[in-house]
Amino acid sequence: MIRLWLIDLDDTLHDASRHILPWVNRAMTDYVMTHVGVERESADRLRNHYWTNYGATLLGLIRHHQVDAAHFLHQTHPDAEQLRQWVQPSQLLARRLMALRGRRVLLTNAPIAYARVVLKTRGLDHCFERIFSIEDMRIGKTLSPKPSRPMLRRIIARLREQPARCALIEDSPENLRAAKALRLKTILVRGYRKPHSRKASPYIDHRVESSLILRATPS
Repeated sequence: MIRLWLIDLDDTLHDASRHILPWVNRAMTDYVMTHVGVERESADRLRNHYWTNYGATLLGLIRHHQVDAAHFLHQTHPDAEQLRQWVQPSQLLARRLMALRGRRVLLTNAPIAYARVVLKTRGLDHCFERIFSIEDMRIGKTLSPKPSRPMLRRIIARLREQPARCALIEDSPENLRAAKALRLKTILVRGYRKPHSRKASPYIDHRVESSLILRATPS
């Protein structure tokens, strides 16, 4: 039986791909242009290069350009007023979350201020015992967001659970791959982002459509 559910936020519990992520991508490119001093085309290439090689644009900017993480996160995520226009409440999803047997923890690479506003606007803020945001994902002084296996192992240990008793619900196959390597149950959410492959994968235990999320999540 699953005792701890680790649940992603963007494109898992709400549709971030329609408005929010395009806004974030533009803001990140603008940030690279301003703070690295390159034109837009080069900024796009550099942003994608860092995302591919480090798992997050921010990690590359910290490593190679000494960017302040807090400043970057503040500048590249929509404010509360904008988020409230894009995020819709869902009482049905809240009921499904509350029906899960076990503990529920939000695990997101987004900043804490953003995560709190999205959860509250979505009507899900009462569904989680705590939030682990990107600010919490540090090993020593180094940011190590998903899909970092050491970070995931450390968070599970802090929550005093065993990996085999945990599950990760995510829209990212790469994050699920890391979780499966630690023996977590893995559930892929499809439907908000571009279609994922339907081929069987050794690191994805279950797949659910975004419109059906948590309706038949295995225990």
